[in-house]
Amino acid sequence: MPTSVIEYIRRVVGDGVGLRDGELLGRYVDRRDEAALAALVNRHGPMVWGVCRRLLGHHDAEDAFQATFIVLVRKAASIAQREAVGNWLYGVAHQTALQARRSAARRRAREVHVTEMPDAEAPQERWADLQALLDEELSRLAGHHRTVIVLSDLEGRTRKEVAAQLGCPEGTVASRLVRARAMLAKRLTQRGVILSGGALAAVLSQNAASAGVPASVVMSTIKAASLFAAGQAMISSKVAALAEGVLIAMLLNKLKPALAVLVVVAMVGLIGYGMARGQQKGDAVQKQASEPKAHKDAVVKEKAEKEDATAWGKEVDGLQAGLLAEAATCRPGDKLKFTLKLRNVGKAEVSVTYFSPRYCAPQMTNDTGGRVSVYMPPPLSGYMLQIKRTLKPGETITLDNTVVAVESEDRAKLLGEMPVWTPTICVAPGKYKIEYGGMIQSHPKLSTGTVDFEVKAPKNVTKWGKEVDGAQVGIQFGEDRVYKVGETVTLVIRLRNNGKKDLPFSYYEEYFQKNPPLITDADGKAVKIKERNIFGIIENSSVAPGKEVDLCKLPLDLRPDKDRKKDECWTLYGTGKFHIENKDVPVVGERRLEAPVATYATGKLELEVKEADDKKPTIENPDKKPVEPEAKQQKDNEAFTEWGKESGGLQAGLGYKAGEKRAYSQGETVTLVVRVRNVGKEEVKFRYVRQFFLENPPVVMDDKGKSVPLERVTVFGFHALVPVDLAPGKEIEVGERQLELKPTLYGTGKFSVQYERLETPANDKTLSKLATGKLELEVTSDPPEKK
Repeated sequence: MPTSVIEYIRRVVGDGVGLRDGELLGRYVDRRDEAALAALVNRHGPMVWGVCRRLLGHHDAEDAFQATFIVLVRKAASIAQREAVGNWLYGVAHQTALQARRSAARRRAREVHVTEMPDAEAPQERWADLQALLDEELSRLAGHHRTVIVLSDLEGRTRKEVAAQLGCPEGTVASRLVRARAMLAKRLTQRGVILSGGALAAVLSQNAASAGVPASVVMSTIKAASLFAAGQAMISSKVAALAEGVLIAMLLNKLKPALAVLVVVAMVGLIGYGMARGQQKGDAVQKQASEPKAHKDAVVKEKAEKEDATAWGKEVDGLQAGLLAEAATCRPGDKLKFTLKLRNVGKAEVSVTYFSPRYCAPQMTNDTGGRVSVYMPPPLSGYMLQIKRTLKPGETITLDNTVVAVESEDRAKLLGEMPVWTPTICVAPGKYKIEYGGMIQSHPKLSTGTVDFEVKAPKNVTKWGKEVDGAQVGIQFGEDRVYKVGETVTLVIRLRNNGKKDLPFSYYEEYFQKNPPLITDADGKAVKIKERNIFGIIENSSVAPGKEVDLCKLPLDLRPDKDRKKDECWTLYGTGKFHIENKDVPVVGERRLEAPVATYATGKLELEVKEADDKKPTIENPDKKPVEPEAKQQKDNEAFTEWGKESGGLQAGLGYKAGEKRAYSQGETVTLVVRVRNVGKEEVKFRYVRQFFLENPPVVMDDKGKSVPLERVTVFGFHALVPVDLAPGKEIEVGERQLELKPTLYGTGKFSVQYERLETPANDKTLSKLATGKLELEVTSDPPEKK
């Protein structure tokens, strides 16, 4: 490699040269460290380039080389064995090179009118065949055997370096390398290539020695990968297509074991069913004769009606797009759920390309045909790969499941000035229509049929305070009912303009979080609620005459009286009837440093909290199930937390919300809570950023120790450091994380979930050393409605 390239790498990489692969990959995953990425390209580039050049000509090899590291950028967080990233890169490079070779063959077949010119830089034909065969069999070796060959023979590392990299003794590396070479030689012998272990090592070493990466390829790849990671995807269409194909192939490979298990289970079930039918033939015939035909007809009819409920659009090039709504009515604060479908109604196969439809805004109209504005989330940082599918005649596929949040009409102006994270509409009660179009890039004229839905008026009653200068502030529940211990009640603070002019106000959630409402029990005794310290941005807006607007929604957790010592933020302990109101609400008027803001008070809400169900026999429980022991009921109502090891007097824990520890179903969303407690004898000071847990997914492992890959997300806006002085014996919640239990990611069974750290060292060294315990998460295949 030319000296100029080495100097460039050293200038970019810095101290990355002395780090192991796992440490470099960790730096890149945790910090998006460009230097760590450059070090990985520099370290494993010759091996990747060798794989590409053994199968491709020079120009195609450049595309495959760059695509390999683009896939690394995309999937870095999901690599389970970070120390074996070289082995992982070999597999990706081989798969990418094979795909590039197939693409080149198809391209040459189409270009028959061009005189065939041999690639002057391509290897000799027989030697190229041997190298391709060697890579094919090497890619089929088990991971731990292939790893030592990749590190020792293809990358030319010493046994000492390989042992340090893998964290095992040199003797283990030596014996494993001998076994791996012998296995590879045996595989080659079966293919007609006879090589001893020593000769095989020489061939592999020759490949490594001849795999010098051109300087321009290294620098362009580092630059392209860094820009790609930063969301500036400056890559060629060939490289993008190669990366897309490899990512889809990786996803399909992950799904194969799950599909195989389903087939086996289905076969076993059919065999068992057949045996049972054979043993009980007489009884079965009688049962079938006595089974009411009406029940079967009802099941078939229900399935047909659900399918018929899909609103299909016009046919375009043999395709139709459809939209299916989960419900036809909703209220402000609800979320409408839709399923987007695509079917082939033609006589030939049709290929389509599309991005995820969840980034496509739906078209909505009211009952008079007026257009309804849809507030969309900001575009995600990073590169969204196109999805390519082929539909056979008569085939129907699901494109995506989308969600649209419904808010009251008075929220429109506020949402126009603030970002949303779910497509949102702000509408008055009435009837509306929705359809999707333009989501298929290959067939932009395709659109779904139109689905009708109705937004009904909210049931909740707002308790308004006294009117002052034409303005009133009120409070209401998110859901007006009797609550039970273990649940969470949402308090909604509202503003109403009774005047004749626009009323300016400030959206200031930080104030409400730091100043909880005044709560009194049935005896009129004040109940203290611990505040939550957050950093908020003041947004100025206005509300028109005669209109109302929601200022903020505040969750209040309801916990048993015995947990009072925990003193958690925004938590009400005990049962009974309570009165809730807010006083001195400073929202009306534009908030400036030099100008005071008028304060208002809400009316009083009455909240009734009862104990959780004890399963005593009632009219609604005719089976008279036995009452569970009180200790078990109390345990179920508590928040379940797995605590990690103590460090600096602190422990970090990961758990569920109170009363939410249970088996979850595929398709549900589970909320995890990160907690910190002081187990020492002195006060501990630390700082944290709540968005850390949203942007950094936890480590999820299945019961076989296999990692479940989770996507990283970017939370826009200012990330404030929250200072905490935690007294001995005290405990706080520092963040939450929601996991969507997608069937494609999570199978069924038990999983362990853990945060390996709570903050970056740059923000807080104490939390960066803390890890939570491993929380057990059970996922079943039962649909949520059956639970």
